[in-house]
Amino acid sequence: MGHRYYDPTLGRFTQPDPSGQEQNPYLYADGDPVNRIDPGGLWDWGKFASKTVGTAVAGGAGGCAAGALGSIWTGPGALAGCGIGAATGGVGGAVTGAIDYTWSEVFG
Repeated sequence: MGHRYYDPTLGRFTQPDPSGQEQNPYLYADGDPVNRIDPGGLWDWGKFASKTVGTAVAGGAGGCAAGALGSIWTGPGALAGCGIGAATGGVGGAVTGAIDYTWSEVFG
C-alpha cells in the first residue's frame, strides 16, 4: 500500500482517508473491493479509468460522426474526417473524463 495501512483481518484501513470525502473513511476502495482498486489508499484507479475511457470512446464516436458527415457535404475524405474527428474527440473526451473524475473526488 502507500499512504494508509490496510488490515486484512478487519477488511479496512487503520487510518481514515485523508480526502475526507467518504461516508466511511476507513473502507477500502469505497467499500467495493471486487470492482475497484486503490493500491495507494487515496485513489480509485478503476473508476478513474472507466470514466476516462468511457468519455474518450464517446468523444471519439461523436468526433468520427461529425468529421465524416462534414466531409460528405464538402466532398471526398469522409474516412480521413472520421479519423481526425475520432482522434480529437477521443483525446478531448479522455481529458474531460479525467478532469470530471478528479473534480468530483476533490469537491464531491
